[in-house]
Amino acid sequence: MMYIFMVFSLFALRNSLAQTSSSHQIDEFIHSLENEWNLLNILLNREHEEWKNQNSRILKNSVNQQNQITEEDMKRINLWNLLANTRSNGDVSSESIENNWV
Repeated sequence: MMYIFMVFSLFALRNSLAQTSSSHQIDEFIHSLENEWNLLNILLNREHEEWKNQNSRILKNSVNQQNQITEEDMKRINLWNLLANTRSNGDVSSESIENNWV
């Protein structure tokens, strides 16, 4: 969620720059935003892999404990899957997350 806030903050900053800066400065800023966006995607991909690994460990541990998955484990698995699916669909709005969290 922190990443989403960061992206929206950068776009708000870009809009304020557009009112006071030259076209060249705006183009440079857009280029820096694209770089930040690419870095953000790399970080999100890494986190997604960590989530998948964590889910796998939880499930393996649960199988080893005679298939007893706790309610907390299920909530964690559902949240990771929801975030991963929402991100892969490209829709990171709070409305989308609320609609999928049923």
